[in-house]
Amino acid sequence: MRVLWVTNIPVDRLIEVTNTTLVSGGWMQSTIEMFKKNNEIELCVATTWPIKKTIMLKDANVEYALLPGGYPIKYNFKKKTNYKNWSILIDKFRPDIIHIHGTEFPHGLALMRACPQNTYVIS
Repeated sequence: MRVLWVTNIPVDRLIEVTNTTLVSGGWMQSTIEMFKKNNEIELCVATTWPIKKTIMLKDANVEYALLPGGYPIKYNFKKKTNYKNWSILIDKFRPDIIHIHGTEFPHGLALMRACPQNTYVIS
């Protein structure tokens, strides 16, 4: 099964790329470690950041995507290029299910508007 996680903060390998520290979401880090040991699930962890182009990383059976568009809290969910970035990620990873962690930031809404045909879980 292919699962896309949309997070509000950089976690695991994305922490290195953004030069940040994990101040919350430790449970996500622990869960990622469990996914790395489970070959039946392929996970992609994605969030947005103030960068110019998408950064993709891979570690075991976990992929990481850092999409342009700004910090999740300041993300413009109406901007067409942001929709396109989500569509490209969906076409590349082809998730069976998308898990959006939280609705307090608008980047998950942009994804749902860009790719309404996908199956979503929100927590």
